[in-house]
Amino acid sequence: MMEVSKETYYKRTPEWGGKNTVRGDLTNQRKVAEICEKTWNCKFHQYAHFDTLDWWIERDGRTVAFAELKTSFKNKDFSILNFRKYIGAMWIRHASNKPVFIMFLNGNGDIFYEDVINIQGETKITGSKHLKSINDIEPALHINLNSLKKV
Repeated sequence: MMEVSKETYYKRTPEWGGKNTVRGDLTNQRKVAEICEKTWNCKFHQYAHFDTLDWWIERDGRTVAFAELKTSFKNKDFSILNFRKYIGAMWIRHASNKPVFIMFLNGNGDIFYEDVINIQGETKITGSKHLKSINDIEPALHINLNSLKKV
């Protein structure tokens, strides 16, 4: 099982032009990519920090899929996917006709995933009351992790 970087949201300082990404996020992304590369016999290529998704995935010299990772620092039975990410992932899925895996790293190190076209959830207004950006409270899909596949 993977050890999850335990940085908390409230300790984040915006980097890379105001995006709330910290070293813990990048560390978790690298660890998840390494695990998935070994499990799925493929190569995860990191997108730039401002792109819609985290990775494009290659096997045998061809793009076979795309992926986005959402991390929870707590062990929960659900996760959220904001509508900006959801719409971007659906657009890429439609344009490429390739799977777009929405991946969730739980606080205990479990990695869940599903192709965005199969994601189902309840629309809720989610976010933090400790505002650090204009998008801290917004509509999102509330997704039960038990409905997803596990790496």
